Amino acid sequence: MTTLQTPVDSEREDFGKLVYPGDWLRFRDAADFIAFWGDKHSLPETCAGLHDSHCKADLESCLDTLSCGSPLTHDFVYHRIRHIARCRDCQEAEWISDGYEVECGMPSSWLPGTATREERDCRVGAERAAKE
Repeated sequence: MTTLQTPVDSEREDFGKLVYPGDWLRFRDAADFIAFWGDKHSLPETCAGLHDSHCKADLESCLDTLSCGSPLTHDFVYHRIRHIARCRDCQEAEWISDGYEVECGMPSSWLPGTATREERDCRVGAERAAKE
C-alpha cells in the first residue's frame, strides 16, 4: 500500500492516507473526509453499492442485491479516481470476492500487489488446506 498526502495540506507529513487495493482511501467520518479533501470533492452521503465492481458477476451470484444506499456516517472508503464512496460492508465484500483476506477491515495478501485474483485465491485455498 502507498500513502497519499492530503491535497489540502501537503506540507504536513503526519496527514496522509493509505491507498488500499483498487485505489480506495478510508475515512473515519465526515470530518476526516473534509480535513483531507477540503472542498475539492463533495462529501458522499450514501454508499454507491457494488454495481460498478469489477467483481460484479461473482458478487451477483452470492448477494441478493448489489444496491446499498447506507448512509456514510462513519468508516467508509472513497475511490480517489472515480469519486464514489462505499460503506465498509460493501467494500469488504468486493475485496473478499477479489481474493483478499479481510481482517478488521484491512485487505491483505502475501502476494505482490500485481498478483491476479486467481493467484490470491490459490494462495488462500492452499493456506486453508494446510491448516486442516
